[in-house]
Amino acid sequence: MKNKMWFKGKKYGYGFTPSSIEGWLVVAAAMSLIIYFAKMDNVVYVGLTTLVLIYISYTKGPKPKWRWG
Repeated sequence: MKNKMWFKGKKYGYGFTPSSIEGWLVVAAAMSLIIYFAKMDNVVYVGLTTLVLIYISYTKGPKPKWRWG
């Protein structure tokens, strides 16, 4: 269970979508933090939170590639 994928590749396009409860929790936490920091007008923390979400998606998901369905 150590290598469980939290995200799966999108059917069309480039990117990931949550596929487990851990993935959904990460996305929910990131969105909450982004909204909170945006209301505080703190663009740096919004960017850092986005980068952390992208990093987690890449490490806990499949190899990124363009998908045609």
